[in-house]
Amino acid sequence: MAWTTPITWTTGQVVTAAQLNTHIRDNETFLRTAHVARMYQAAALSNLNTTIQLVTWDTVDYDSDSLASIASDWFVIPTGFDGTYRISGLITFVGSVTGGRQVLVKKNETYTVRAPNGVGTALVSGPTVQGAAAANGLTPMWQGPLAAGDHVTVETWQSSGGTLSYSVGKDTMAIEIQYIGS
Repeated sequence: MAWTTPITWTTGQVVTAAQLNTHIRDNETFLRTAHVARMYQAAALSNLNTTIQLVTWDTVDYDSDSLASIASDWFVIPTGFDGTYRISGLITFVGSVTGGRQVLVKKNETYTVRAPNGVGTALVSGPTVQGAAAANGLTPMWQGPLAAGDHVTVETWQSSGGTLSYSVGKDTMAIEIQYIGS
């Protein structure tokens, strides 16, 4: 259910039950409902050395408004949900404390397999975290406007000297999007 701009009542207007339901009941329900989705990776996944790669997701933990698209590995903003969003998450690599790690959150990027095509807009391009500091995980955070049809993806980069696995599971490898309002 999306927000409906409330009607401006006029003197002498006959108000119908359908109008009251749409403009009062449904809008109140919309305002009281959390509009949020979270995806996580449960199966083994790795990142190649010095290559920016799309993070793929295989599980939707919760999704109130069909924001998560597992088939595409992104969140997509549905019609009627233009507004401000908060994106947060946790990306954790296994083991190696060699080299750096970085998380990027992109808007409207396209991909060939897991390689970005460079057409998207960076929403978060976190600092490169070096060595042991990266063992605690990287926490991308962004808040700002998104419009219907926008899609949001997560990419990572690492320079351990070889392929590096992620620590998968909803407590170590997840991304969440929350609608804040218009």
